[in-house]
Amino acid sequence: MLDLSTWILTGVAVYGAGLSTYNLIIERVKNKKRIKTDLKVGLLTYPNGKTSDAKFILTARNIGNIPVIINPPVIILPYAKQIILNDLESNICFPHELNPQNSCEAWTDLKELAKSMKEQGYAGRVKIRIEFRDAVDKRYQSKPFLFYVGEWTK
Repeated sequence: MLDLSTWILTGVAVYGAGLSTYNLIIERVKNKKRIKTDLKVGLLTYPNGKTSDAKFILTARNIGNIPVIINPPVIILPYAKQIILNDLESNICFPHELNPQNSCEAWTDLKELAKSMKEQGYAGRVKIRIEFRDAVDKRYQSKPFLFYVGEWTK
């Protein structure tokens, strides 16, 4: 039978191991690159009060604790295809060092994107994603976005 001092010693050892593991996990999370990406449809408002045609707005947010150098986003299509956006406009210049707790946006014309997708044979509802890559080619993808190609090619 184990005496009380052995139980206490075992308890302290287990507590120490648990605390050490917890600290290791927290330290790894702190030093991990974390970019959240998002895409939405919107309009730009100009200083004269006018609004743009519909735009596809791509956002990258650095929710981590270390800066990340990001490259221009691409549109990921089904069947391992992608669209590189040549007419991309943005509030920053790519490649860009995205500091912690900062974000950037880029946008492209929605009708032009739909036209490009239609030329590649896509029609109807298409699940697309955006993807930003960092300087070492780590990929940060958005959740799927259901894009109606036919609605924007009329």
